[in-house]
Amino acid sequence: MPTFTPVYALPKPALSESPNGPVQIGALADATEAAITTAAAATAAGAPRLIKMQRYTSGSNLGTATVTGTNVQIMTTGSVNYVAGRIYQVEFGVNYDANTGVFGNGVNDTHVLEIKDTNISGTTMFADMFKQNGSPAVPLWTKAVFQYTPGSNITKTFIACITRISGSGTLSARPATSGSTYTAVIDMGPTSLSTNI
Repeated sequence: MPTFTPVYALPKPALSESPNGPVQIGALADATEAAITTAAAATAAGAPRLIKMQRYTSGSNLGTATVTGTNVQIMTTGSVNYVAGRIYQVEFGVNYDANTGVFGNGVNDTHVLEIKDTNISGTTMFADMFKQNGSPAVPLWTKAVFQYTPGSNITKTFIACITRISGSGTLSARPATSGSTYTAVIDMGPTSLSTNI
């Protein structure tokens, strides 16, 4: 009878066994593959994994930044490969700058930050309204997060855009050397770990 290793229970021949290379090596190979498969599944299921992150430290990469009364794109995740059967968390962190007129002539301006599928005309995945009340004029920061579960393997882009829905000022997304203006896509794990309650 074979003996087994203490941690992963991999088989090894006992001294009393007759040598039989193909059978003994085959048993070891099967047990090794089973142990690796179990470990890989546990690792994939239990640990979120960063797929892509972009930190906006240059204003030139923020696209059309000044926001007036029209919905304008300010950031994008770029193309990301999504795998069916997994849950992804998509994040946008956005700094806003207090430009001339924003919190002067437009102190009480109200804006909506939206995350859209593919482009400005795409499906809204997330929306958040924010408003600057009173003065002094100070920079703002907000974070938009949503979860995405693809129905099939797909390469996709999500964008952030802003619309001013009331007021007359302007608002600009700004770069941040601290990394607080960013996009991130995180693989949270298989859908089998998610429960609707």
